[in-house]
Amino acid sequence: MLYYLFNALFIFLILFFFDTTLTLFNKVAYAATLSFLASILFYFGINFWFIFLGLVVLLFLLIGIHKLVYIFRLYNFKKRYLQLHNYQSSFSQLQKESKGLCKDIKPFIKAMNYNDFLQTPYWKIIATKVKKNANYQCVYCKATTNLEVHHKTYKNHGCEHKFWKEDLISLCSACHTKEHEAQCEKSH
Repeated sequence: MLYYLFNALFIFLILFFFDTTLTLFNKVAYAATLSFLASILFYFGINFWFIFLGLVVLLFLLIGIHKLVYIFRLYNFKKRYLQLHNYQSSFSQLQKESKGLCKDIKPFIKAMNYNDFLQTPYWKIIATKVKKNANYQCVYCKATTNLEVHHKTYKNHGCEHKFWKEDLISLCSACHTKEHEAQCEKSH
């Protein structure tokens, strides 16, 4: 039993320090599974160091596969939502596909030219969600034409899919212009 706990702790520590993309639950699950496997092998008389080296190799293979999956998800998200082409998707699908990727999506979005960003499928999906949430009208004057989406703050730019309720509002173009003019006056 002590051997099993030692293995679990050791594997968890390796995962904790060497892989930041795994969730805590995944780290514990990997550690417990590999430790259980090691305990079974040890029970059948296989050399401790052979098991230990095998577990380390298996662990790094698992980490490598997990990282490859993460990199593929990030690449796929960028390709589908941040490049300038038409891609039809729903807001819920966008949120599902971006889960866990925000810290890596944000710098990529911030590096984009803002006008290019406004043409991405990512922004179009979010803007549609904000307008729909406001019943397709300006939140100030209730106009229903020439609607635009305004960032109240840019601190969450790149993670609009997570903070859309707090940071984004639907405005008509006239109110949007007035809002930017008021922000300019405040900053001067």
